Amino acid sequence: MVDIERYRKGLAECFQLDELSYQLGLLLEQLGYWEEATHSYQDAITQNQQHVEAHLSLGMLWELKGSPKIAIAIYRQAINNKIKDARIYNNLGYVLAKQKAFIEAILIYQQALEIGSDSAVIYNNLGRTFLESEQIEQAFTAFEQAINLDPHLASAHYNLGYLWKQRGDDYSAATHFQKVIELEPNNLRAYGHYSNILINQGKLRQAIDCLRQAIIQQPTWIDNYCQRTHQLHEDNLLDKAQLTCIDFLQNLRQSSDISLNLNKLEQTYRAFGDVFSAVYEDKRAESYYQKAIQAQPQNIDLYWHLGNTLIKQQRTEAAIAIYQLGLTLDKTHAHINFSLGNLLASQQRFAEALHYYEQVLQSNKEFTVPLLPSPFINQPLQLPQGIFEFTQNWISRTKIADCHYQIIDHSCETSIKTVEETPSALSPQVSPPSCQGINCNSCMTDLCHQFEPIAIASGVYQVIKPASMPLSYPSTFVVSMPEGRLWTTPKKSSWMPCKAIAVITPDNYLLSDLSRDYPWYLPGCQKHDPAIHGMFRRNVLPPLKSIQGTVVALTGLSGHMYYHWMMDILPRLNILQRSNWADEPVDWYLINTIEQDFQRETLTKLGIKSEQLLSSDQYPYIQATKLIIPSFPGHPHWATPESINFLRNHFFNSSNTTSLTSPKRLYISRSNANHRQIINEIEVKQLLESMGFLTVFPEQYSLAEQVNMFQNAEIIVAPHGGGLTNLIFCRPGTKIIEFFSPNYIRTDYWVISVELELQHYYIKGKNFDCTPLRKLMYQSSLTEDIWLDIKLLKLALEVVLNDSVSI
Repeated sequence: MVDIERYRKGLAECFQLDELSYQLGLLLEQLGYWEEATHSYQDAITQNQQHVEAHLSLGMLWELKGSPKIAIAIYRQAINNKIKDARIYNNLGYVLAKQKAFIEAILIYQQALEIGSDSAVIYNNLGRTFLESEQIEQAFTAFEQAINLDPHLASAHYNLGYLWKQRGDDYSAATHFQKVIELEPNNLRAYGHYSNILINQGKLRQAIDCLRQAIIQQPTWIDNYCQRTHQLHEDNLLDKAQLTCIDFLQNLRQSSDISLNLNKLEQTYRAFGDVFSAVYEDKRAESYYQKAIQAQPQNIDLYWHLGNTLIKQQRTEAAIAIYQLGLTLDKTHAHINFSLGNLLASQQRFAEALHYYEQVLQSNKEFTVPLLPSPFINQPLQLPQGIFEFTQNWISRTKIADCHYQIIDHSCETSIKTVEETPSALSPQVSPPSCQGINCNSCMTDLCHQFEPIAIASGVYQVIKPASMPLSYPSTFVVSMPEGRLWTTPKKSSWMPCKAIAVITPDNYLLSDLSRDYPWYLPGCQKHDPAIHGMFRRNVLPPLKSIQGTVVALTGLSGHMYYHWMMDILPRLNILQRSNWADEPVDWYLINTIEQDFQRETLTKLGIKSEQLLSSDQYPYIQATKLIIPSFPGHPHWATPESINFLRNHFFNSSNTTSLTSPKRLYISRSNANHRQIINEIEVKQLLESMGFLTVFPEQYSLAEQVNMFQNAEIIVAPHGGGLTNLIFCRPGTKIIEFFSPNYIRTDYWVISVELELQHYYIKGKNFDCTPLRKLMYQSSLTEDIWLDIKLLKLALEVVLNDSVSI
């Protein structure tokens, strides 16, 4: 509790009433009491309508709180009060530009320049607005004018460098990024851009030195990242790549030996190329192999790997060129000669192929026939002849007997979307999706805005329940068909989960609303194309296994993970039980895997016997005598009320009264996880444990024990992760503080909190701003670690614990 009255009395001895209110507002804002600060600033304006600083501070605070419309109103009020201060106009232009009101923002900035002397800051902001509104030449002019007025304005140099880089003028861009580094030696973003330019120019030695300087500016993050070696294993392909990356980072920090660091960098690039090649992300694999060649152009094995990756993309001529380039380094390289011979033979260029086979035979080296990319194997691949966006449309057109379909209505208040019938099938598209799906920042930002989070401090937010949920839920249904097929990619490791599912009809059509393909799409995505599915980009499928009897299909993307198991898989059983098939004998339930304790425990609770289970990891491509498929319960990453109620009804311990011994304050740790850890968790735990929080690892408890813990908890603090799935078992009013990386903010658990009336807060962690190194450390924003500002955590805890300020 802060004694504000003592501060008020002290300030009253120095200031008039309006200035007293303003200074008190500054103090409250600095302490993190934003609500009280806004009242003090407003008091100052009421007492003196010409108080410029109070208008500025109040407008900026409302903008920080996520209420730009109120901020705009504050600045307009100042202008209406005849305040002629360029800063008011500048701030108004800034907020308008963020709302994409570019024309009005530009006019306001121009008025700001007319009020007083030219301002480098205003020209810089005007340049940003021109850039965002795609008025490139005007942006150049504004940034250059800003630099002319203030050659030491680092942000103007950064913006102009970025603009030159977009134009493809690396030389001019590098000049400005170098200036930013000179002015702001801690600006890791500038190091990142400058090192990327050097890499693009082939100046790898200079790039290595630049990256080394970046690490020196923020060593703690790198040190903590490198400490996870004990959790990684050489026999895991991704772990091996991360270990290689850690080795590179440690050498980069400790050694100025450029040649050694280049060698370590090449090994890292190659390792990640191997990772993405293994998971069929061939474009990313290609990029890494190219970077590896750039780092070590004399390593002939890299040309073989790159050529194989091009083959998998059916870019045969490019592959031939790369193989031949590799042979200029060593014409006897057996693997390249053999692969090139096979490729030429597949094109019926037998005389040329014979030459390369002879090179293999003449080689004195021991040679083992390599595992070839699938295009070398000329075997027919029977893919579906088309795609139906909606199963209902296929049912209405099929001539196959014994195919049945039933819509299952939700009992929730949210209306169900009506399926628009599309009579004919879609032609499959082999191109990759135009949207990044669950990794799409634009789609996720739109979802986040639906909840209108309120900032209670810089980086601390409260999720507000919308007047109505922004999305309707798709209809759920069950369909059965004779001789239906189901293809599910198997989980190969913890980092290679199920990435695609395809339901195929007896007449060889893929049903889009029952099939999914990573990264799929987020609710509300406007770019989702149901004609695109990864199955049509495959060159080989596993053997088709015939399963006698009735099979219920329950596989899902990442179905081995706790959240997806609970939210995507189990609720399909509820859909099945509410259908006409509820009492029909079932021979088999096909799920992704049964390796986890929580899977066995939940299935037993739901009355499914272990001897009825088939794993798609063992049977990735099946054809069943009769295939029954309950639909997915809703959109990906968006739990439905029906699903939440189903899980609570079956697993929630309604007889459990609040236990005196059960911990009321929980901290859910991810320190045992492979990714998304808290970098400074030691500090976080020290603070939380001093306030009575118990650190728990949900994966170490049975489901019943997890339910009991979350059911009795009053406050739960956790980084974003699967452990928060158990929020479905919390009581109304439970308070949640969730941590995010600034590059990976998700609404999965906000949906649950809104449905169950939990009080949900979240904190944005800090970023590692050197982009080239961050993208090397974290191949996806999903895996990024989180650095938490302890001051923000203290502030959030004060709010959650109902600490108030006495005014």
